[in-house]
Amino acid sequence: MSTSTPTRVRIRELLPKLQLGRYQPGLLNSITDVPGVLVNTESIILPASTSHKEINTGVTTILPRKDWFNKACYAGYFRFNGSGEMTGSHWLDETGLLNSPIIITNSFAVGPCYTGIYEYAIREYKNEQGLCDWFLLPVVAETCDIALNDVTAFPIKPEHVVRGIDSASSDA
Repeated sequence: MSTSTPTRVRIRELLPKLQLGRYQPGLLNSITDVPGVLVNTESIILPASTSHKEINTGVTTILPRKDWFNKACYAGYFRFNGSGEMTGSHWLDETGLLNSPIIITNSFAVGPCYTGIYEYAIREYKNEQGLCDWFLLPVVAETCDIALNDVTAFPIKPEHVVRGIDSASSDA
């Protein structure tokens, strides 16, 4: 039996008469059509084992710009129903500025993703004494994938975020 990866189909290709928003999509119909935005997605797919059920989860890293640490950008957020967490949202309310990657993950992985942003920042931006003398409030948003994934296995680790920041690109 052979298996093949299905071709990715975008919603506008699947439903060509669907009108989403007021504006025409960019060339790639992707968030990376916005100049300077970089993205990385890492899927974690593992079969069931003796220690966990099937795992189908992942981490999406969005960099508002390559130098997100030193050059904040204007940002806001939308709360659909209040059932969900997005760390850093109070800072966005207070200042309207984003100087963090935006990480999207599952509900049980907010902590490791938050830590991953700090691990990256410490690796890249600690001072000569090896200390942190800067402020950073990570932005991590979650969605519940409990129907697809054994969240109790905690497969997402801080290194997934570090790798995502290192690997983010404009390729859609």
